[in-house]
Amino acid sequence: YDAALRITSDETITVTATVKNNKNSEGFVVLPVEVLGTKYIVSSYNDATHYISKQYNNIVSLPSIVAITAAYDATEVKFKLGGNAQTSSAGGIKVYEEVSKILNSGEVWVISTNEDDGDLSGSVISSSLPISVVSSNQCANIPLDNSPCNYLVEMEIPTQVFGKKFIIPALPDRKYNSV
Repeated sequence: YDAALRITSDETITVTATVKNNKNSEGFVVLPVEVLGTKYIVSSYNDATHYISKQYNNIVSLPSIVAITAAYDATEVKFKLGGNAQTSSAGGIKVYEEVSKILNSGEVWVISTNEDDGDLSGSVISSSLPISVVSSNQCANIPLDNSPCNYLVEMEIPTQVFGKKFIIPALPDRKYNSV
């Protein structure tokens, strides 16, 4: 449970998280506690286990994952599983089923899919106090029949900022900038 890192600074800083393996890497900007919310809708990608197992002739598990971290003590967190017809969690949660936990500051609740093609997308997470939500997929094929796969990860933005506009600066020496 106590798996979160808390970074503090007297100065304004930017924190990024990077996941690197021997073939690729992925990362995200870590949002500060001040902009965390109490409601999120997961944006993930389906479990590609059977595509990869066929390709490499072995059994691997490459689930869709979401990590929920409490910023404050006694935070009630509710998780309602979205996904598709193949989706269930490794902990036995079924589609549209809601479960809850009380988390303290720094505690992380990790939920992953349990079935081939299972997907956490559309899952709704709500809480009594601000939380952070990071969604990932260990080996996503986009489109599904495309290989090789890549690790995907993103820190979700809370629903309170949906529909708002943000300024994204141009990056120096980059041919194509962010949309």
